[in-house]
Order: sequence, then structure tokens, then C-alpha cells
Amino acid sequence: MASAVGLYRKAKAKLQHEGKWTKIGGLLLLSQLCRSLIWPCFLIAAALFAAAVHEWFTGQSVESSNLLGGTLCLLLGLFLFIPYINTRVEHMIEMYDGVSNLPDARTS
Repeated sequence: MASAVGLYRKAKAKLQHEGKWTKIGGLLLLSQLCRSLIWPCFLIAAALFAAAVHEWFTGQSVESSNLLGGTLCLLLGLFLFIPYINTRVEHMIEMYDGVSNLPDARTS
């Protein structure tokens, strides 16, 4: 049995050969863009919350901008999961449909 990576590459090559990869590749690019923004949002939120906690422990006045910024970054990171998962699933569905509709899909 072929590996999943091998099957994906074979399907991608067939779709590129048929000229159907442009739309499917665009969905993959959007998915990767959303994924690349998730972790930085969480790291920035953690840093801002750590700064607020440090201010609180040292007796300084806690900057509300640290708390607000941390909360917004955390929410943005969480909300980025929605388009990431949506575009990832749509990419896989489009890829499956594209490959299954090829004339030689059953012969290889």
C-alpha cells in the first residue's frame, strides 16, 4: 500500500497535469496562511499576559493595554482555527473530487 504522502503527490501531479490544481492550490495556500498566524498570536498573547502578571507581582500598576492586547491576540488565534480548518477540509474535498473525476482515476 502506498503512503499517504505518495498518494497526495501523485494526486497533485495528476491535477497539475490536467490544469485543475490552481483552485485547489489556492485553498492550500490560504490554509497555510491561517496556520502560520495561529502560533504567533498565541505567543504574543502569552508574552502580554506574562508582562501583566509580572507587573502585578512586582506591585506596579497593571497596564490594561497588556491585558487587552493579550486577550485580543488569544481570541484572534482561536478564531483563526475556523478558516484554517474550513480551507483545509475544502482543499481535501476539492482534491478528492478533482482526482475522482479524472478519466484515468480508476486505472492507476
